[in-house]
Amino acid sequence: MIPEPTPDEFSNQALFPELTEAQCLGFFTESRRDLGAAYPEALAMLERLHEETNPYVDSEGYCWQIVYSQKDDERARLAWVEWRMRERGTHEDHAYFLKARDSSGCLRVWEIETVNPYFGCTVESLTWQGEDVLLRYADKHATWEARLGPDATVHRQEAGGDKVCCQLTPADIQAVHEALYRPAWGARHWGRYEAWRRVLASITLTGLVMMLLKLFATNKLGADIVGWDVVLGAMLGGAGIGFWWARQNTTVPPADSPIYCPFTLSLDAAGFRLRGEGFDNRTDWSQVVSLRQAGAYLLIDTHLGGTHIVPRAAFASPEAADAFMARAAALHAEAH
Repeated sequence: MIPEPTPDEFSNQALFPELTEAQCLGFFTESRRDLGAAYPEALAMLERLHEETNPYVDSEGYCWQIVYSQKDDERARLAWVEWRMRERGTHEDHAYFLKARDSSGCLRVWEIETVNPYFGCTVESLTWQGEDVLLRYADKHATWEARLGPDATVHRQEAGGDKVCCQLTPADIQAVHEALYRPAWGARHWGRYEAWRRVLASITLTGLVMMLLKLFATNKLGADIVGWDVVLGAMLGGAGIGFWWARQNTTVPPADSPIYCPFTLSLDAAGFRLRGEGFDNRTDWSQVVSLRQAGAYLLIDTHLGGTHIVPRAAFASPEAADAFMARAAALHAEAH
């Protein structure tokens, strides 16, 4: 009789006895072999290893440590950075690895490129963007951004600066209004005359409603209880509503407004700083409601009700604008 297999006979550790429990889950090994792991299991191991103060030493004498990690409980995925080191006489062999397990449990591994691993690799941020892992790190000479995709391909480029200098114009404010407040039902934005479009729309709508009421009263009730004076009064009221509506999100400040002064917006781990002639303001990331784009502009919305506008044209290239926005999003996410 063939004996029944024991429950652990086909476990990873039984099939690969040379591997430790952590290595079976993808930790502390440079191998890209994926033996699979459920999120709770991988997360528990990551947290356990991250809490270790002493490096783990493998069978070849390499010391390993988790130097940075990021988890996403909502989508059951995690990413982390490992450091590996071994002394060979007077020489020290250093390496850094970016690893991740996505929502499907697939393992991704990339040996981080640095000018010289001996001088270290400082992780500045590690976040998920869509299905990609975005790592920002600094080596001896530069700061880099690396994007690790689902197929384990890596796109690496030198990171853009953490500050941008620009000056808004009335045309910029108008363009943001047009991008954010598009008319409903396919109507066309009238640009600088958008306020008049809203006034005319309000007069027309109220006039139409009152005419329908007048026809209903005359034909169904047999009484002309809605006179022309009432229709005219309602249309004047509609004009008033239109003037109020026209001032909502369409007013462009005059050319001498302080909003058009040159300014520098810089990012750091605590928040962002806005500097210019006569002002120097800081805003913590906790006060930032959202980071978004509207047309050719980057927008930073705050709890104080203000929206800071940065034209994409202020950057050297579209890639630099994207890198700046990604950096802001990463810092904002880390602060929360």
